[in-house]
Amino acid sequence: MAHSQILIIGAGAAGLLAARLLSSAGKKVVVLEAGARVGGRVLDINDPEWPVPISLGAEFIHGDLPVTIDLLKEAGLTYTQMDQKGVKLIGGVEVNDLDRKNYWDEFMKELNLLKSDQTLIDFLENYFDDDKYIGLRGEVLRFAQGYDAADPYTVSMFSLRDEWSKEGPQYRVDAGYGKLIDFLAAQCEEAGCSVLLHKVVTHIRWNKGFVEVLTSNRECYTANKLIITIPPGVLRIKDGRAGSVLFNPPLPLRSNAVKLMGFGEVIKIVIRFKSAFWTSMVSPDTCFLFSDKTIPTWWLHEPYTVPVLNGWIAGPKAEALNDYTDKQLMDEALNSLSSVFGMSNESLLEQVEGYYIFNWNTNPFSRGGYGFTTLLGAESKAILKEPVEETLYFAGESMYEGPHGGTVEAALVSGKQVAEAILKN
Repeated sequence: MAHSQILIIGAGAAGLLAARLLSSAGKKVVVLEAGARVGGRVLDINDPEWPVPISLGAEFIHGDLPVTIDLLKEAGLTYTQMDQKGVKLIGGVEVNDLDRKNYWDEFMKELNLLKSDQTLIDFLENYFDDDKYIGLRGEVLRFAQGYDAADPYTVSMFSLRDEWSKEGPQYRVDAGYGKLIDFLAAQCEEAGCSVLLHKVVTHIRWNKGFVEVLTSNRECYTANKLIITIPPGVLRIKDGRAGSVLFNPPLPLRSNAVKLMGFGEVIKIVIRFKSAFWTSMVSPDTCFLFSDKTIPTWWLHEPYTVPVLNGWIAGPKAEALNDYTDKQLMDEALNSLSSVFGMSNESLLEQVEGYYIFNWNTNPFSRGGYGFTTLLGAESKAILKEPVEETLYFAGESMYEGPHGGTVEAALVSGKQVAEAILKN
C-alpha cells in the first residue's frame, strides 16, 4: 500500500498543473493515469512523414488566455495568431451566407437583452421563429453544436452569451499542445511527483482526512487528500464499464450534479494530401471551410499551402456516428470534401497520403470531448467545486466557471484553483 499526502486521478492539463504546484510546494504527490500516456484530451502525434504535428485533441488557444500563455512562455513554446476567415464552399465556389450576415447582429442584440436564462431551442422559438430567420436558425444551431459541442435542448443561453460576446484572437501552438503537456510532466518529475500510467481506478473509499484508491489490477494507493479530474462522461457511468468508479461512501449530491452537466461529443479527422489543391479555390487568409454534409467543418494550416486538412464534427451529430468504423468516417469525410471542392470521391482519394481519426466519444477514459454549461450547469459546478470534507476535490475543464469553457485554459485554471485551495488550507 503506497501512501502519499495527495493523490490525483488523471494526468491531463488540470491534473498535471495541480501536481506541479503541489509537489513544488513540498507535498508528496502521486498521479494515477488510466491511459498509456499523459495529456488527457490533448493528443498530438509527431509523424515524420507529416509536415505539421497531428493534433487529435485540443489544438487552439481561444483568446489571450493568461494561464495558458504564461505556461507556454515558461516552457519556451511559441504560438501563432490564426486567420479566422471562414467560407462556405459548394463545388469549389464560395457561397455567401446572407441570412447570417443580415441577422447575426439582431440575434446578438436580443441575446444581450435576455433577462432570464433558457435553452438555445427555447430562445430561437421565442425570438426568431419567423420564416425569414430560417437561415439564421440553422447557422446558430450549427455553431452551437459544432463549436461548443452543445446540445441545443439543454445548453444555457447565458453561457453562450458570455462566450460569443468575448470572441478574441485565436492562436495555434506551433509545436502542438503536447509539448506543453511534456513540459508539465517533466516539471512534476523534477519536483518529486510520481506520474503512474495504466492505473485504472475502480473504487474510491474515503473518510475525512483519508482516501483509499483501488485500481483494476488490485493495487491500492492511500492519501490524505484526493483530486479527481475524471471527465463527466466517465464519472456518469456506474455499470462496471471501463473507467467507471464507485465511491464508498457514495456522493449522491455530486453524482446528480454530474448528470446535469453538459459534456459534448467530438470526432476529429486529419488528412494529409499530396498537394494543397485548394489554393486555387480559396484566398491565403482562409482558415475554415464549411459544408452542409455530415462532416461540417474543416480547417487549414498556415500557410494554407500545407497539404493537411482537419475535419471536425461535434455535439449530438457526432454522437450519431459513434458506431461508425474509421473507414465509414473516412467515407463521410470524402463525401464532405467532394461537396466542398467539387471533386469526386475517387479523385480525392487519389490525393490522400495518410489520415488519422479519433472519436473522443468512444474513448473509455474520456467518453466525450469537452464540457458546455446547461441550464442547471452553474449549480452543478458550484456543488462539485465545493470540497468534500476537505478530502475530495473535483477539477478539470468541465468544473471551470467563466467565458473560456471547454478549453485547455479552463482545465489549467481549474487545476490551479484546486491546488491553491489545498495549499491555503
